[in-house]
Amino acid sequence: MGYITLNVRGTIFVVEQDFVNVSVKSHSPLAQLNDSSKYYNREKDEFYFNKSAVVFDAVLDYLDTGNLHVPGNVCTEKFQSDLEFWGIPQCKLGKCCWKVFYRTEEDVTTMDTLLSHMPCDAIHTHRTGHLQLPELDEPVSGCSRSCIYSALNDNSTRIGKVWYGVLCVTILLSTFLFIMATVPSFRVKLDTTKTYPYSVTSNTAFMYWSTRPHYATVALDSACNVIFMIDWLVRFFCAPSKKSFMRSFLNCVELVSWVFQWIGLWMELQRYLFEVEGLYPVLFIISTICCVRILRVFRLINHSVGVKLLLLSLKSSARELFILAVSFGCVAIIFALLLYMAELGIDSDVTLPNVFVSLWWAIVTMTTVGYGDYYPTTPQGCCIGALCALTGILLIALPMAVTSSNFSDFYTFNKYRERYIKSLQKQKESDT
Repeated sequence: MGYITLNVRGTIFVVEQDFVNVSVKSHSPLAQLNDSSKYYNREKDEFYFNKSAVVFDAVLDYLDTGNLHVPGNVCTEKFQSDLEFWGIPQCKLGKCCWKVFYRTEEDVTTMDTLLSHMPCDAIHTHRTGHLQLPELDEPVSGCSRSCIYSALNDNSTRIGKVWYGVLCVTILLSTFLFIMATVPSFRVKLDTTKTYPYSVTSNTAFMYWSTRPHYATVALDSACNVIFMIDWLVRFFCAPSKKSFMRSFLNCVELVSWVFQWIGLWMELQRYLFEVEGLYPVLFIISTICCVRILRVFRLINHSVGVKLLLLSLKSSARELFILAVSFGCVAIIFALLLYMAELGIDSDVTLPNVFVSLWWAIVTMTTVGYGDYYPTTPQGCCIGALCALTGILLIALPMAVTSSNFSDFYTFNKYRERYIKSLQKQKESDT
């Protein structure tokens, strides 16, 4: 029986000529160990392969014993690539190595998802990480406008951090003023002898008719709105693509917010509008649209790394959350029907009139909220209620564990990403 010599990146393997079995694919170099092979070295009478010797040792073990295992000191992607080269199918992998092998594939997928939403090269667009704005006498066009746009949108630069801080304070102050404007004690009561003109008798409508905001509140709100308006107009003027800018949901919200905020402030000062009954629907619609300004807080969230990681984890857990929603709905309907039948015919103050009310009870019970507006009164109903509560806890807890695990993975990989960015920054600084 003859032997052949295999040189795998400097490591010599001597094997029998007929050691290759049917487990190797036909296109594998191991299935073509003859003089015509492109890997054959006639001078040394050996076959040379520029591959990992550690992986090839695992391949030899598989060809000898039929058991394929992942070496402990080899990258899984490298192992997978070499398996394809040697013509060994992945389905031959031993069950004891499934966790290591497929877990790494999941980690790579998670990292690719993270980098697709938060690329490393988007952190430092300039060598020093600080944006240099043009001089005052330089025309604001081309690169200058793109620099201004980057400064207002990238809070990793020095100017971006300052402007982001200004926006944070302004958004929080504007939101606080908007909330305080709905509290009667923070409004000025008007001395009027006129009759309330509206057919709507709600306390809120009467409050807005009989009071007005403080002038100090109006002044602060106007100052905040000026900042929002300037920020939006500058970003719109300097945006590389006006169409892409207007397609952004947050930019559209910002436009509607500051436009209708001016309208709302003007309405508060024009008190005669509140005395016309026919204008109530118009005033109500405008006041409702003014509530859109609350959505400005999403602009702060948009720059938060933690919130981005949370949204990515929820997106990655979409399958589990969908299963939770379907399972939760089906189980809630089942318990609603069971309780309705169990309580049917019972004369009580908390009698369930129909299945929809029972479904409301099931949802409140399964989420462990327990408002107490409806509850079972019979022994069989109490048993169903206890089982419903326990089932709800189990249904919610299991998918939440998967979501928490995904968030932990994204959070950990983002730390690796930040370390990689720091190493890139040090390399750029050393090159200069």
